[in-house]
Amino acid sequence: MPAPPSDQTLVFSAPFRLASLGETLPAGSYRVEHQWEPVEGLTQTGYRRAGSFLHLPSIGTASLVRQAVPVDFAELTAALENDRRNEA
Repeated sequence: MPAPPSDQTLVFSAPFRLASLGETLPAGSYRVEHQWEPVEGLTQTGYRRAGSFLHLPSIGTASLVRQAVPVDFAELTAALENDRRNEA
């Protein structure tokens, strides 16, 4: 079984806050990179997320400094779901 995709783009329509970063980030599209580790099973190999990294700043934002910061994927998913609820 191949590893799941390692990159995805998340789009926030409003500013959002991640407690793990301690700051509010502006609305925009963000690249998220996942690292996976294999989990050996009896008949096949599976994968589990070993880490997620949010690339800052958002896609399309001009900046001389870019960084990938570790984030809690559950917290990031909750922020995205909250953004979508508030958008409707």
